[in-house]
Amino acid sequence: MLKLVTILLPLGLVAAISPTMLAATTLVLASKDRALWRALAFLTGSAITLAIIGVAAISSGGNLTITDKLPNLSSVVDIVLGALLLYLGLRNAFGKSNKVRSKQHSSVAQKSLKYRLADSLALGVIITATDFSSLIFYLAAAKQTIDAGVDDIQKFLAMSMMAGFIMIPILVPFFLTLSAPSASTAILDKINAFIKKYSHYLTAVICVSFGLYFLAKGF
Repeated sequence: MLKLVTILLPLGLVAAISPTMLAATTLVLASKDRALWRALAFLTGSAITLAIIGVAAISSGGNLTITDKLPNLSSVVDIVLGALLLYLGLRNAFGKSNKVRSKQHSSVAQKSLKYRLADSLALGVIITATDFSSLIFYLAAAKQTIDAGVDDIQKFLAMSMMAGFIMIPILVPFFLTLSAPSASTAILDKINAFIKKYSHYLTAVICVSFGLYFLAKGF
């Protein structure tokens, strides 16, 4: 389990600095109507989505161990994950930031502020399910957890740890606003600016490293 945790930590670290998730949470907390309740609903939607994806990934991943019937499926999954991670890493290293995707997520978040708490919950589901830069690390963690051959409790703990990392951009603003509402806006603006400016460097390094790792496993 300790070896698995050391592999998952870098993946979790990069997943925890998602500018998309942080920007959406900041917008939800900017609501003048029950902002904290909306943020809690947003968090709940995100948690539900990650739970469903995690259970589905681990459950379907168990079939990868049936090597007699599907001898190459595990390797194919490794190659696909490796290629996606490598693409994401190179895009962060040499490409332009995906402002279109961020604007789309921000637009959805702004619209949700006008409606019921249920819409904030739905927003958490939508943002989490479409935040590719976080989900790819979550799926990579699921594959590593399956390959580690740990028991069900350890699988649950490993995936819960990864889900916790992904929800850090929601949890930190939520508790910051709850504990220091007057100072939270200025602090969150600085955090948001820092992540937007520097997160792609760390993302590029981790993605390329794990992309090459998964490709080597697959081949």
